[in-house]
Amino acid sequence: MFIGCSGPPSVAQLAGSWEAVVTEGSPQPRAENAFVELDGLMYLIGGGPDRIDIYDPETNTWTTGAAVPEPVHHFQAVAYDGKIYVVGAWIGSYPRQDGITNVLIYDPAEDAWTTGPVIPEARRRGSAGAVVYDDQIYVVGGNVGGHGPHATAVGWLDRFDPQTGEWEEMPTAARRRDHFQAALIDGRIYAAAGRTSDIEGYIDSTVSAVDVFDIESETWSTVSGAPIPTERAGTPTAAVGEYVIVTGGEGFGAAWAETEALNTETGQWELIGMLNQERHGTQMFYYDGRLWIAGGAAAQAGGRRLVELEVFTFDD
Repeated sequence: MFIGCSGPPSVAQLAGSWEAVVTEGSPQPRAENAFVELDGLMYLIGGGPDRIDIYDPETNTWTTGAAVPEPVHHFQAVAYDGKIYVVGAWIGSYPRQDGITNVLIYDPAEDAWTTGPVIPEARRRGSAGAVVYDDQIYVVGGNVGGHGPHATAVGWLDRFDPQTGEWEEMPTAARRRDHFQAALIDGRIYAAAGRTSDIEGYIDSTVSAVDVFDIESETWSTVSGAPIPTERAGTPTAAVGEYVIVTGGEGFGAAWAETEALNTETGQWELIGMLNQERHGTQMFYYDGRLWIAGGAAAQAGGRRLVELEVFTFDD
């Protein structure tokens, strides 16, 4: 069992280390998956296996849950109102992949999936970021078509209302990007890392700039003078206090372990730790005073699909 601090770390606490967790049982190997926390349980979804894997940090055990209706991959899942939402993901095999046609919703209380509202055909994509704010789900960036010149990386931003099922197109970002994840801090959506996977040699077509969408004013800006130090894609990302934290990723011949934090108040990046297992194509979140990550792939463009769970503990 892990017991964390009560709140986000302060500036003085922004250091720590990753620890590999030895668990009772293990999840199924998977990559290009989601990993999301809801009500104290942690869910590995998609990226290969049809059934989900559920980790309970109180008992340190893994169990399995219901099969996903479609073989989804390349997505950032979000938790909202007691359920888990998949609002933008790919199905299909490399290199040509299609966006799912409907929102997929998992109810842990029933251990059941339902097919939700239709996603507008013109805005279906995978490999996008997703966040929840004020009872709305925002989907940012992504890619239509998969990997290579037949595909199109986009800077789109869409708002989905899970209560009404309605979609609304929002202002487009200045930069297109896919293979990244979004973070939400103080009503602002941060898009960091990623690449544009719609060209030959896309694996190294990384995006260095950090773009920010202010939800209240509905405007985009760029964090001045703050390119990400280690350019990479397939990057798990989480918000911790005023920090956007990016780890792992792939590109330039390798999978990465660097964990870097952007102070959104100062616009400065710093290296705060290294994963024990390099990985890309999974999701990270902040829970109980720690960062949690599981799943993903161990090498650029694939490699071993991972089962290892790691936890980042902040020094205090």
